[in-house]
Amino acid sequence: MTGIIITILKIIGIILLFIFALLLILLGVFLFLPVKYQLKGSKNAEETAVFLAVSWLFRLLRIRVEYQKESGFVYSVRLLTFQIIPKPEKSEKTRKSKKQKKKKKTDKNRESRDTNRKNGEIFQNVSEPVQKDVVQKDVVQKKNIQRKTERKEAENLEEIPNLKKKTFQKEKKSLFEIFKEKIIKLKFTFQKIYDKIKEICSEYEKCKEFITSEELKGSLKFLNEQRTYLVRHLKPSKADVYLHFGTEDPAVTGEILAALSVLYPFYGYKLNVEPDFEQVCFQGNIFIKGKIQCYVMLLTAWRAYKNKHIRKMIDRIRK
Repeated sequence: MTGIIITILKIIGIILLFIFALLLILLGVFLFLPVKYQLKGSKNAEETAVFLAVSWLFRLLRIRVEYQKESGFVYSVRLLTFQIIPKPEKSEKTRKSKKQKKKKKTDKNRESRDTNRKNGEIFQNVSEPVQKDVVQKDVVQKKNIQRKTERKEAENLEEIPNLKKKTFQKEKKSLFEIFKEKIIKLKFTFQKIYDKIKEICSEYEKCKEFITSEELKGSLKFLNEQRTYLVRHLKPSKADVYLHFGTEDPAVTGEILAALSVLYPFYGYKLNVEPDFEQVCFQGNIFIKGKIQCYVMLLTAWRAYKNKHIRKMIDRIRK
């Protein structure tokens, strides 16, 4: 008996180990297998075309997005050899069967409408004398309601002069009381202004303490380190970008060129920008290819969660 129990426990343990190993393999695939992407595009005076392809798990899952000026957006999602989105078009036989079913439904609806019309006409012929009695009763009830409302209005008109006398007596106030009320109002307004200035000064001191605090300095240093880590792991492996642009104002063109020059340390010769200070234009070509790994994102998020400076800064902001 004990031998049977031991063999059953062994089988259960083997099954649990197999499930655990399978979960570890799936987790490793999700974390370490990269998501590959490729972006192509071209823009000139005649045409505009963009192509984006994303693949994962040795191209078992593929996503494609295309845009052209004439045809517009076209997208597809494939798993293995099956197209998931959009669903493939059905055969002509299925279309014909659907059309026949729709025709049958419309015929049935027409028959039911005709029967309902016939039954309605019969009901109208029977219920005409009953409807006349109901109308007469409604007219009598409306007349009684009008008489009651007229009586109430007359009583209200008699009470209005008495109310006016009472309100006139209340409105009579002395000059001293009016002057006293105005002084009290001025006192409250000055008090509100003083409290507002006090709040602004306290907020200024809090902002000054927050800017000069060690938590902010440490968190900015940490974010700068993580930025370089993400750029090193997530930047494209291949990139070739050519941009030819111009605006109406040469000053705006220079500002855009200065903003794009910030990206030069990351891409260098891969980014080629040609400004045009004489005419308005926007043309170019782009080719970017790279990969993204999920463990990089999760690792940076975990580091940010465990960093003491960021946690203290979040607590201070919440307070």
